[in-house]
Amino acid sequence: MGSIVSLLRILLSLVSLLLVCLVPCCYPFFVAYKVSEKRKNDTVAVWIGVEVVLVLAVTLLYSHWFAYQSAARHLEGQELVPTVMSVIYGLLVIQSVLKLIYGSHNRRYIVLLIGLGILLAGCIYAAVFTRGIECPACNSYSLKDDLYMFFYRLFKGRPWHPAG
Repeated sequence: MGSIVSLLRILLSLVSLLLVCLVPCCYPFFVAYKVSEKRKNDTVAVWIGVEVVLVLAVTLLYSHWFAYQSAARHLEGQELVPTVMSVIYGLLVIQSVLKLIYGSHNRRYIVLLIGLGILLAGCIYAAVFTRGIECPACNSYSLKDDLYMFFYRLFKGRPWHPAG
């Protein structure tokens, strides 16, 4: 029975990792191919603005809360997901630039590059910032992240103090 539960946990984590990787990858393509076909600059600008806000919120939450929480559980590789995502987005940006240079000079690819650029910037920030994050309970006196303390108060309901 224990092996079935562990197998289900592994499958659930793989499915969630696929969703975490595929949904953000599909989002700029959706905006580029569906919204920009209609040539409505206001709609494209609103979508890009929403993407900027979402990427900023998720990046700050991941970098300043989830990475510390995974470090607090003493798990290794908390910077792995944004690093993998930044490599994927980098390859997609290269493919889109090559398509613009050698293929059709379509407005879709410009919108796609803007969307991928925003996601790539968020991933690079998360990958750089989460590298070397230590457990906030073990190394609490070296913690100087004000956003982590804000999220701690927000999610835990009490102020952060050095004892954790």
